Amino acid sequence: MYLRDTVLLIRVLRSWSWLDAQSRKQDHKSDKNFFITSIDINSVSHCHYLFKVTPMVSEEVVRKTFAPLITNEGSFLSHLADNVSWTLTGQDDPLAGHYSSKADVAAKVFAPIYQKIAGQLTAKIVSVLISGDWAIVEFTANGETKGGNVYDQELCWICRYEGELIVEVREYLDSAQVKRVLEE
Repeated sequence: MYLRDTVLLIRVLRSWSWLDAQSRKQDHKSDKNFFITSIDINSVSHCHYLFKVTPMVSEEVVRKTFAPLITNEGSFLSHLADNVSWTLTGQDDPLAGHYSSKADVAAKVFAPIYQKIAGQLTAKIVSVLISGDWAIVEFTANGETKGGNVYDQELCWICRYEGELIVEVREYLDSAQVKRVLEE
C-alpha cells in the first residue's frame, strides 16, 4: 500500500467514525435510530466507499410486537413478514427445523402446541436486549395442557426486524417440555 493510499484510507475511516457517531444520534424527523452495519471500500486507491445504514429497532417496537403473546389480544403473526425465516433449535424437539414463511410457522410451530393447551397461555417478558436491527427476547409461557399437566416454558428468541416486522427468528426453548406436551 502506498503512502497516498494509506492517507486516503485513514480519511475514509475517520469519515466512517464520524458518520457512525452521527448515525447513532436520534433522527428527529423520523424518530428512529440508525447505525452503520458495513463499509465497503471498493478501491483504496480511488477511495470509493459505501455505507449501509440500517434503522435500529427500539424496545418499544419489540414490546409492541410481542404484546399479543402477553395480553392474548390481537395476532402475533401479524408482526411477522410473510417470508419470515424461522429456525427452531433443539435435538429432541419434534418441531425443530427451519421454516421459511409465516404460514409454515403458524401451522408447524404454533398450531401443534396451541392444540394441546387448555385455554390460553400466559406469557411474560423477562428481558429485551437490542443490538441494531436485532432483538433478543427472553420470556416465559405458562399454561395447562388438555391432559391436565402444567406447561411451563422458558424461551429465548433472537429476532431480526425490518421496520416493525420480524423477518428472522432463532428460537431456543425447553425441547423436553415441547416433546412431552406433543406426546400427550
